[in-house]
Amino acid sequence: MKKTQDTTAEIKRLQKELKRVTEERDILKKAAAYFANNPN
Repeated sequence: MKKTQDTTAEIKRLQKELKRVTEERDILKKAAAYFANNPN
């Protein structure tokens, strides 16, 4: 049973990390677009 709990905890951790990384990627895409359109 411990293995199932460990797996569930790992899935939750990875989902949280994926959400954070996806948000970071979206912010970086917006920043790149902003600076590409505003060279000053």
